[in-house]
Amino acid sequence: MLDRIRRFFDEHIAAPAASVPAPRFASGKTRRPDADPTHALHLATAALLFEVSRADFHVHDKELEAMAQILERQFQLSAEETRELLDLARAESDEMLSLHPFVRLINENFEPDQRARIMEDLWQVAYAKGELDKHQEYTVRKIADLLYVPHPVYIRTKLKIEEGARGKRQETRDK
Repeated sequence: MLDRIRRFFDEHIAAPAASVPAPRFASGKTRRPDADPTHALHLATAALLFEVSRADFHVHDKELEAMAQILERQFQLSAEETRELLDLARAESDEMLSLHPFVRLINENFEPDQRARIMEDLWQVAYAKGELDKHQEYTVRKIADLLYVPHPVYIRTKLKIEEGARGKRQETRDK
């Protein structure tokens, strides 16, 4: 299980050696060698996004849409590449016995500010339905602890995304 994630991470994220051709996605698109490190951050979190989504025992369409939007926006992936990544993340999440291999990979490769960005993405998935489920909140809290995200950062990112979700609910009611 972890081998597939590491392989995907190595092929699509890690900077290729000068003598090695740039890795390709299934669609044939070559990974940009100058890719923003933020892309790697979000790619590595795809499985954790699924964990938050399924914490309430059901992966909702709005959550899938939120995950796809996060991945497409952050990586500038095609729809096919996004689907490939989501399928891989779902398969890994289904087989996962522990979050530790995922968080270890993230902790080894990303700085605190990048892990704070992960928190925003996790909260976006948790609030995708417009309200926060207690199981999803617990999962985000657990992941925050495993990623060594300080509690003030955890709260700040939650409030930021919650405010956006509240605004969307208000717009819906006003229509």
